[in-house]
Amino acid sequence: MKAPLPKVSCILATGNRTAFTRQAIRCFLRQTFDDSELIVVDDGEESVGELCDGLFRVRHVRLPEPTMLGRKLNIGIEHAAGSIIQKLDDDDFYAPEFLA
Repeated sequence: MKAPLPKVSCILATGNRTAFTRQAIRCFLRQTFDDSELIVVDDGEESVGELCDGLFRVRHVRLPEPTMLGRKLNIGIEHAAGSIIQKLDDDDFYAPEFLA
């Protein structure tokens, strides 16, 4: 019997890139690997929280001020439930089998 695959936590650090964030969320939601979550860490002038609202396995972490990329990624990791961490870039395309 195969051992279950570990949960994957995807971290998306973004700010002031609403269109790219929307596309990245779509790519995540199309993934064929189900045991995953997306944590959107956002420090933009306008929040992308409404893009995340009500989406299964997508969480939004709002930061009060501009934050360096490394810190945003660390904050995402602090919120992660998975044992595997995968950084996603908001301006990259991810095929549906990327996480699988």
